[in-house]
Amino acid sequence: MAKVPRVPKAPPGKYEGKAFLDYDEAADYLGIKRTTLYHHVVDMEIQTHKFKKNTRRYLAMADVKRIERIMEEPWLEAGPDREEKKQQPKSAQEKQDKAKQEPATEEQPWWLPENKENTEDKSEDAA
Repeated sequence: MAKVPRVPKAPPGKYEGKAFLDYDEAADYLGIKRTTLYHHVVDMEIQTHKFKKNTRRYLAMADVKRIERIMEEPWLEAGPDREEKKQQPKSAQEKQDKAKQEPATEEQPWWLPENKENTEDKSEDAA
């Protein structure tokens, strides 16, 4: 079984003083591949920045350091703000269940089950 070569971290101070790093620089800073960095950005819901007349996306240095901290101590990622996001309904079924629990208003859309009888009557009259 062949071992995958590790990407060496950038020497300390190489990106010192920079406020933003592009994906290549951030991956070099962290010592990971660019795809891994992309997955961290997506999973942690980090906002990227784009500047005028430049097609590249940039990460704030604070976000890059946050990724570094989470890589070293992954248990820090499950903080209180992440728990709130996990509690939000994610599937369509959960959203429908939540909508059923809410009190009904006077004007219901035609596609709800309560109003399907009314629409069927209209279609039969037209036929």
